[in-house]
Amino acid sequence: MITRPTVLVLGAGASVDYRFPTGRGLLLEICKEGREGGSVYQFLRDRLSRDPAHTQKFAETLERSFAPSVDRFLEENKQFEEIGKIAIATTLIPYERFDAFTPSKTPGWYETLFHLMVDGGHFQDNNLSILTFNYDRSLEAFFFQALKNLYNVSNDIAEGMLNKIPIIHLYGSLGNSLVRKDLRRGYECELRGNWVEEAAKNIRVVYDSHPGQEFDAAFHLLSAADEIIFLGFGFHPINIQRLQLPEAVELHNSTISRGKSRQRWLACRYGMGEGEVARAKASLQGVNIAFAHNYLWDINLYLKNTHCLIPSS
Repeated sequence: MITRPTVLVLGAGASVDYRFPTGRGLLLEICKEGREGGSVYQFLRDRLSRDPAHTQKFAETLERSFAPSVDRFLEENKQFEEIGKIAIATTLIPYERFDAFTPSKTPGWYETLFHLMVDGGHFQDNNLSILTFNYDRSLEAFFFQALKNLYNVSNDIAEGMLNKIPIIHLYGSLGNSLVRKDLRRGYECELRGNWVEEAAKNIRVVYDSHPGQEFDAAFHLLSAADEIIFLGFGFHPINIQRLQLPEAVELHNSTISRGKSRQRWLACRYGMGEGEVARAKASLQGVNIAFAHNYLWDINLYLKNTHCLIPSS
């Protein structure tokens, strides 16, 4: 059980264990498949009647921009916003598959986290919130499937248990339900024109410095937490700024902690070199995040080897 107020902050690297592309992987796939002859190009042309020349122009401009991510590119190129969102949805929906969650000799980190949450108590009683920058819903889909089968309950009961754990998609998600309802897509990989367009509308591109209610909710969760853990997160300065991390620390220390121990800020640094860690720390404006000393630990090894998510005594 996770008994301390805890927040997980997830970046694109958090879904890699479950076959989703990283932020760069998504960009490269769209650049390739958005060109003439590519699957995204053909789907937009044949199923959604989008101008193929515009799709081609989008893919070429995205590739030549050397943008760090598709979302960052769309923030600077509003003329491609609609086609870009549709391209993201078209690319990611085929990865949303329940059959991707199969036991293996080496468990993924979703499984490790789930075991911690059901060890010694009920899943829905965990004091955990999750902030994710990802559009995919793989974590909640894993929880949903595991809850449904572990407790042998209906879809509605499993969804009710899952909804007790706040999961905020800061830039939107590919859908609002994990099961098909009223002909609306659940967590499934089939590409249908209306499903893709609906998913694209759920994706948000943020242009200003104060992006909205999701980030407001995130700020309150961060300021109230005892432990904040970054997993698969790239520490891009814009995302750090939007999370208002220094302000969350100040609020916690001045009004919430009231003599308790200070917050613990932790981060898995899988794949991050010393220079990247140093640049991340410089962007954090004094927020003291303890980065893992071993850059070879993936998220699962990080959770297994770090003193985090330990129940309060």
